[in-house]
Amino acid sequence: MSNYVISDATFDERLTWRTKLLRFLTLVVFLHLDLVPANAHHGASMFDMKQLITVKGTVTSFEWANPHAMIYADVKDDKGSVQKWSIEIRGGPNALTRAGWNKDTLKPGDQVTLVGHPAKNGTNSMRLAKVVLASGQELDPDPHPFFSNGRVEDDCVRAS
Repeated sequence: MSNYVISDATFDERLTWRTKLLRFLTLVVFLHLDLVPANAHHGASMFDMKQLITVKGTVTSFEWANPHAMIYADVKDDKGSVQKWSIEIRGGPNALTRAGWNKDTLKPGDQVTLVGHPAKNGTNSMRLAKVVLASGQELDPDPHPFFSNGRVEDDCVRAS
């Protein structure tokens, strides 16, 4: 005869309510921790999304990288002084590929007109709305209207 007691209770039935509560709360915390950085990263709060500006310049660098592709350009101000600009593109390579871009779309030396939302802090940076090449071809960084929800270009104050 064995000294072991065989229980008909399943594993879950043997767990106390405290253990079940702890497991549930742990799951909830981990799910929320995973979501918080994504929401924080994808905001455009540093840009004035109600205003559009236009600058003309020369591409110095085009970074085809995640999480955002970047364009760097030299732009002459009203006095002829060269200002360094950084232009954040809403998506990375995957989104830009869907929009018809590739890593060679822009090259150093390309003359471009950049239209975008200016930085709220007044620095020489913007979030790109479109690029116009010297040939007149317009490049939209958004792959499809579905992906551009929340864009307000039609409601923007346009400035140069």
